[in-house]
Amino acid sequence: MGAIALFGALACFWFVGAKRAAFVLAGVMVLGPVVFLMNRQGGQLDGNHAWFSDLIPSTLVARFHCPDDGEPVKTRIFTEEHVDTEVHRLISTGVCQNDAITRIHIGWGAKFAPEYLARYGRRVP
Repeated sequence: MGAIALFGALACFWFVGAKRAAFVLAGVMVLGPVVFLMNRQGGQLDGNHAWFSDLIPSTLVARFHCPDDGEPVKTRIFTEEHVDTEVHRLISTGVCQNDAITRIHIGWGAKFAPEYLARYGRRVP
């Protein structure tokens, strides 16, 4: 059914007058099976693999460890709630804790919370 849909789209592009789009679609339609047949190791489809399994790397890319991160800061870091939330969002996306706090403090000009200053002073933990 997918092949019928692709050929229908190709015919539609061709007859409507979008010849470039038709040529691009025809190129993809020809190149896809050729690449699939050339890759003998990835061409095996058993019950554990999907058609897109060759696009996914087999080894996981591990997140690097931040060498200077101590324990996670449990106290409130900045006075504004939305700024504090942004720091935790950056940390959850993979930014090192020290880098996230420094970025927000310098970039946003945010003030440190009193409980953070009492525990860590003006330094980043």
